[in-house]
Amino acid sequence: MMFSLVLATVNRTDELRTFLFHLNQQSYRDFQLIVVDQNNDDSLLPILAPYFDSFPLIHIKSKKRGASRARNLGLKHASGEIIGFPDDDCWYPTDLLKNVLDFFNRCPEWDGFIGRTVGIEGNTVMLRFDNRAGAVTKYNAWRRGVTSTMFFKSHIMMASGGFDEQLGVGADSPWGSGEETDYLIRLLNDGCRIFYDPTLILYHPNPLKYAQEKLLVRAYSYGCGMGKVLRKHNYPLWFFLYYLIRSIGGGLLALSRADWALVTYYRECFRGRLYGWRKG
Repeated sequence: MMFSLVLATVNRTDELRTFLFHLNQQSYRDFQLIVVDQNNDDSLLPILAPYFDSFPLIHIKSKKRGASRARNLGLKHASGEIIGFPDDDCWYPTDLLKNVLDFFNRCPEWDGFIGRTVGIEGNTVMLRFDNRAGAVTKYNAWRRGVTSTMFFKSHIMMASGGFDEQLGVGADSPWGSGEETDYLIRLLNDGCRIFYDPTLILYHPNPLKYAQEKLLVRAYSYGCGMGKVLRKHNYPLWFFLYYLIRSIGGGLLALSRADWALVTYYRECFRGRLYGWRKG
């Protein structure tokens, strides 16, 4: 089976070079890469040029920004049986695609396969991922789903309607995240079976190491997206309150350590989640 990898990118060059280098080291070679370029210039051309002869590579320019919008555009050019959505700042271990393919060959009854992200030191980043493998449900999807770790059979992707373009980074809305969880929930509602395995890993920088100003904007907008999706899919109040209280708990723990930057981060998470739930 062939993989179609849809990569949305803007304002990143060194990170994209790293991704391309590691993608070209994959032990399983039957894949295409679809790069949806949302930059206003041609800065990616010299970065992509060395790889056009290494694997099938489609370069698409998109004037309107937004990660969900870019992924939906890229999906129109996908021809593989398995579809993935790498971030432009992640990178794949050498056997990642082989391991995903092995899973689908062993377990054809599953429609999707999800792993987790780790930092360069091997520590979990992006989410507090579950330590146990198993089926994705509406309630555990928040601990089992980051877009770059998701792989789906193409037939369910084409029938799903794609990502909600009002959700995610770069969307024309306050909802700066939640597009992957929203998508998972819609697939589950359609009867799709999705398996999570924490031993399937790919690498990603730790977002908590971003510059403070960028980190605070991210915390608020991601919180807004989370609250929005919780309300959109009619989660019970107790579930929303659990995540709201967690942001309070994180802030109190940071306060006990006099980590003022982290206190502010959790404050913005709280504000964003509350806003998303109220306005969603």
